[in-house]
Amino acid sequence: MYKRIVVGVDGSEQSNHAFAKALVIAEASEATLIIGHVMDIRNFPNEHLLYSGQLWEEWKGVADELLQAHKKQAEAKGVVVETAFSSGNPRIQVAKELTKDYEADLLITSATGRNRIDRLFTGSVAEAAMRHSPCDYLIVKGYENASNRYTNIVVGIDGSNQSENAVREAAILAKEHGSDLTIVYVLPVSSYQGVATSSPELMEKREREKIKDMLASNKERAEEMGALNVKTEFLYGSPREKFSTGLSNTINPDLIVIGSTGTNMVTRFMIGSVAEAAMRHAPCDVLTVK
Repeated sequence: MYKRIVVGVDGSEQSNHAFAKALVIAEASEATLIIGHVMDIRNFPNEHLLYSGQLWEEWKGVADELLQAHKKQAEAKGVVVETAFSSGNPRIQVAKELTKDYEADLLITSATGRNRIDRLFTGSVAEAAMRHSPCDYLIVKGYENASNRYTNIVVGIDGSNQSENAVREAAILAKEHGSDLTIVYVLPVSSYQGVATSSPELMEKREREKIKDMLASNKERAEEMGALNVKTEFLYGSPREKFSTGLSNTINPDLIVIGSTGTNMVTRFMIGSVAEAAMRHAPCDVLTVK
């Protein structure tokens, strides 16, 4: 359960939706919500004049108003709030500085943001957050007609410590949101190619049984944590494809929870590239768990 959540805001519809998601999570988990805004000053021709002149005061005033407006919304829900303002490179400030300075255990951003000089979030910021944030990272995507609460959560497992953490956070979210939870294992079709064994069929059978036991134990664990409608799926194929676009026509999740790294066994599927593929291409929100 999260205790200190950093959410970035920039005034765009996308970041407003990310803030609404952050507010729901913070309220349910009784977490402190840190509302952050980073002024991107890289495009200003003269940084010294920016900080010393009227333009700085104007931009700082706009940022303060933005932060205070979001703070009032959160406080109206009974959420404990802090605000954070900084200037510089959003890739560095969001992913490394804000999360570290405010001891966050979860960072939330929108996938995109304002397309102006004062924008906070671009795809590159989201990518930096996934790669460099020391805490879990939730990227919020579509905002038009999207609910602030999740109804269908998918979590991937592979037997690693990270995937165990992912199941824990997915189960907590499923309980808090009253959502369905599907625990998914994807076995790459090439897992046994090149593996020296006199009985590949027996090896595959044993591995299938091991995976089924893993799915069953994680289902039991999620139910013990309060998740109500828990299912399991054992799939074959490309993990990158399954967790980026392959689940949208079958399970159709509105949130995918995935470990940022995974096991180093031949049957692994959750390496950084899989989490990154999900973040880039999945049509729904993605939570990467450290």
